[in-house]
Amino acid sequence: MNRTSLTIEQVKKIRSTDEDYSEKNLSKLNLSGMSLRGVKMYAANLNHTNLTEAHLNKSDMRKIIAYWAIFHKADLRDVDLREANLGYADFTEANLNNADLRNANLAAANFSAANLNIADLRGAHLGEPDMVGAEFPYRITNLSRANLHKAYLSEADLSCADLSFANLSGANLSGANLTRANLSHATLSGANLTNADLSHADLSHANLSYVSGVKANFVEADLSGANLHCAKMSDARFNMADLFGTNLDGTILTNVKLAHAKNVDWVKNLLKTKGL
Repeated sequence: MNRTSLTIEQVKKIRSTDEDYSEKNLSKLNLSGMSLRGVKMYAANLNHTNLTEAHLNKSDMRKIIAYWAIFHKADLRDVDLREANLGYADFTEANLNNADLRNANLAAANFSAANLNIADLRGAHLGEPDMVGAEFPYRITNLSRANLHKAYLSEADLSCADLSFANLSGANLSGANLTRANLSHATLSGANLTNADLSHADLSHANLSYVSGVKANFVEADLSGANLHCAKMSDARFNMADLFGTNLDGTILTNVKLAHAKNVDWVKNLLKTKGL
């Protein structure tokens, strides 16, 4: 396949044949705005491909290789991206509603303002990129202001990811790795944080009301100004966490560890907690 940018006429001709793109080399092509609904792209090479505003909903994109690809404002609803390699890809303002991203590599990808409503990201790698022998510049995964409402992120690696102002309400983050993640001003109300690792994470001014944080790790996390109203935090660890202005109204804190926690005297509604 020609690696140069295609003309509109060439794009229309290729699409009209309903070609199976599985394992084909589509790298560096300009496919912006193209209608590729329901196409097969299994293990295709999309490195540096421009798919801005492309229509890819319900496409089979399992195991694609799409480093640095551009999916800006693309329609990726119901797409199958299991085990895809999407490092450094641009998904800004893309629609990934109900997308399947299980076990995908999303390290250093940009999901700013993307819609990942009820997307399945179980086992996905969204944390720090593997820099061993890599020639890529260091960059964190950007999920700031992304909509991850009720997303499946169980066991996902989100270490150091930027989730500031993201909507994670009702998301399943059980067992997720969120070490050093930026969750400032994020909405996590009703999320499942059971056994999640949030050590050193920035949760300042985050909404954690009604979350299940049983056995979660908040060691050295910044929870200043966070709202933990009616959260279940039994057996959680808050050692050396910053609790300045944290709202604990109705929070269940049975058997929690608070050794060396900071600014405990400035906690709001400490007497209204349950379990201490």
